[in-house]
Amino acid sequence: MSKYSYEFKKKVVNAYLNGEGGYKYLAEQYGVPSHSKVKLWVDNYKSFGDDGLKRSRQQVKYSFEKKLFVVELYLSSEISYQDLALQEGITNPSMIVDWVIFSDTGISFSYRRGRWPTRSAPRRRRPSPSPACRGRAGRAPEWLSGRKAPDRGRRTPCRRH
Repeated sequence: MSKYSYEFKKKVVNAYLNGEGGYKYLAEQYGVPSHSKVKLWVDNYKSFGDDGLKRSRQQVKYSFEKKLFVVELYLSSEISYQDLALQEGITNPSMIVDWVIFSDTGISFSYRRGRWPTRSAPRRRRPSPSPACRGRAGRAPEWLSGRKAPDRGRRTPCRRH
């Protein structure tokens, strides 16, 4: 279920088109958290009519060539995702964002099924303490046991790699 009903979106869009206020004012009046959402509804309504406000129940599948064309058009021009989506008849600009990200990473988006793979940062391993930090026979040095640390011009004598 979508967060906002078709009737609610239509009411907000009609208020904008009737000159009752700008995007920010109407977003505040109707309790929409972001004025960009109102702008998206108005732009979709202007481009696609009532269908631009309705939640699409069918999943539109774009060909590889169409995706590649849209990505190249985005990269070669200074057009926003939202304007490009409206120009190319795509109702969801975030799809173009995904296509551009995965074209940059080299992952093929032609045969994707399910969720996009996530780009996780490589896990950082904790550096092992240098032999000077371990002391004799793997024990902590005496100064770590509560006594005052030796003054060597820096905070600790251990140097992490």
